[in-house]
Amino acid sequence: LLMDENALQTLREYAQTFKISEFTIKWYSPGTNHNTFHFTVKANGDPEGKDISIEPTDLSKLKNDFIAIDGDVLTGTLAGNYKITVAPGATITLKNATINGTNDEACNWAGITCMGDATIVLADGSKNVIKGFYAWQPGIFVPEGKKLTIQGNTGTLDASNNGQACGIGGNNNHNSGSIEIQGGVITATGGDNGAGIDS
Repeated sequence: LLMDENALQTLREYAQTFKISEFTIKWYSPGTNHNTFHFTVKANGDPEGKDISIEPTDLSKLKNDFIAIDGDVLTGTLAGNYKITVAPGATITLKNATINGTNDEACNWAGITCMGDATIVLADGSKNVIKGFYAWQPGIFVPEGKKLTIQGNTGTLDASNNGQACGIGGNNNHNSGSIEIQGGVITATGGDNGAGIDS
């Protein structure tokens, strides 16, 4: 299941078809720290399932790494050193989301990691701050050969790093994919060895 990049969207559509308003996936990783991991997906809608919307994900309440899938809305301030990833092909919304990465070698990842092509929408009037974890990681990582599209009107995005990397783009091991800014107010700050936007 986890090898299928569309698995979460498939499960969500299945739940909506059968009018399941909430489901939780739990799994156990014996080769790691022996914890049981889980996440919950919720959907709100009328009894006929005609108008289902996804509840915003409050980053301050996360207890594990999080994969954002198509339609997810991220809000709040990330309270732990968790990896936030965007699933391939997903469009997500940032609505007053803050990820202040700490310069910790044990957290060698970006503030937001795009697994493939992705679209980030900045909610109107929102202020969003994304800072990479560890010195060599960007605020938002866009893999080589993939595309990030940023959309918005009055929403703002401040993307930066912890000293060496770019604001939006590649990291020390990877070139940047393509980045298209269609709207929003973007501030991207590069570090000592990185551009604001690119590599």
